[in-house]
Amino acid sequence: MTLQERVAAFARAKFGERATVEKLPGDASDRAFFRMRSHHFSSLILMVHREPFELSALPFFQHARFLHEIGASVPQIVASYPSEGILAVQDLGDEMLQSHLVTCDAARRRFLYLQAVQMIAFLQEEGTRAVTPDLPAATTALDGVRLLWEMRFFAEHFVSGLMMAPLDAQESAGLDAWFGRLAKEVAGQRRVLCHRDYHSRNLMVKGDRLFMVDFQDARMGPFTYDLASLVRDSYVELPDDLCGELLEFFREATHAPESPDEFQRAWNRAALQRNIKAIGTFASQAMMKGNRGYLRYIPRTLARVREALAGEPESFRTEGGADILKLFGGALDYREEP
Repeated sequence: MTLQERVAAFARAKFGERATVEKLPGDASDRAFFRMRSHHFSSLILMVHREPFELSALPFFQHARFLHEIGASVPQIVASYPSEGILAVQDLGDEMLQSHLVTCDAARRRFLYLQAVQMIAFLQEEGTRAVTPDLPAATTALDGVRLLWEMRFFAEHFVSGLMMAPLDAQESAGLDAWFGRLAKEVAGQRRVLCHRDYHSRNLMVKGDRLFMVDFQDARMGPFTYDLASLVRDSYVELPDDLCGELLEFFREATHAPESPDEFQRAWNRAALQRNIKAIGTFASQAMMKGNRGYLRYIPRTLARVREALAGEPESFRTEGGADILKLFGGALDYREEP
């Protein structure tokens, strides 16, 4: 029995013989998603895990309940079936912010992105204050160890995997040492509650309101991290003037105590780490799972890395005799597949 057949049988058994399911495109996780329709109620999304789970220990459930209680814009969990590994969740439709931007005008885009930044500010203020010790987000962090692991994941799957190890020993050592330096810099920022994967594919548009999804990996982390994920998103290109406005709005909305220069430096370095991490994820999807659909986003993300490095002093982007900017513009440059 295929997964879709199993889910269809589950839906009919739980919600009536007329219930139907439709497979939806998934994310980069191991979960599967189905839209279930029944004549008894509005459609629901069935989130199907690979194995049964204990509901109280499921990070998505724990964080969804927490975020709903503090008033964050997240889908509601309607029902749970732990023994089948299934959650029934509110259906927010198919309109990701990424796809919505294709048809909306500049005013609409600005409205939605200002709302998205305000949601980060709310998460940092209300969420950070309300975090309890039992939440997964309270016991995990985007600390130096994790940030460095993510960049070494990039080295494994992009540099050694997709690019087939184009660096010599000195360049590889210099890059790894610089990763450690960047991880320490970003980890040293003020720590707040982070969504951790806050970009246009994890923001759903429903009318004039945005909803966050895919928040199971929420954790404490650098105060610029979610903002970097949103503004330096691999999936969309935002005009420079809007990017500048969003950064300034964030500073005002969060009452950031850093000076403008301190804030800009912190944000730029978080964006550097985040984009390097994203490239590693895209490459791993191709190398480990044969999913090459994400490779088309690597050239834009590499350009973001080079742009961020170009804004840094030469003393910061040089390590162990290796010029990191030159590496990303030369041996590590990746061209989109034809």
